[in-house]
Amino acid sequence: MQFPALILLLLALTTSSSLAQQRTAASYDMKYDNPNLPTDVTACSDGVNGLSRDYPTLGSFPSFPFICGSPTIGGWNSSNCGKCYRLSYKGRTIIVKAVDMAVGRFVCSKGALDELTGGMAIALGIVPVEYSPIPTAC
Repeated sequence: MQFPALILLLLALTTSSSLAQQRTAASYDMKYDNPNLPTDVTACSDGVNGLSRDYPTLGSFPSFPFICGSPTIGGWNSSNCGKCYRLSYKGRTIIVKAVDMAVGRFVCSKGALDELTGGMAIALGIVPVEYSPIPTAC
């Protein structure tokens, strides 16, 4: 009877570790500050995991301007399109929605990075962050 308990414990550890904070960086691209930018120009445009049917422009996302390109989105129609992430920097935290792909770091709207850095997005450009996925919608 110990074997099933061990399997359950390992499953619980695997699940909780997937929600653990990870380290990367965050920067900004002002294209994500444009509320009129069509979602069709992002990696999360259409397809099964696409977002443009429900959100035709970036400004139509309820979380706008807290949107980012994410390193968890490898390309078009990723299953991570629309997922939410908690980004933390020097005691400040924001929640963002992943709407596009980015290589090696989160690339957010300037508005989101300003919120995360206390208005220092332009001065800092890129900052180290801890991030974790949020299992619920943002």
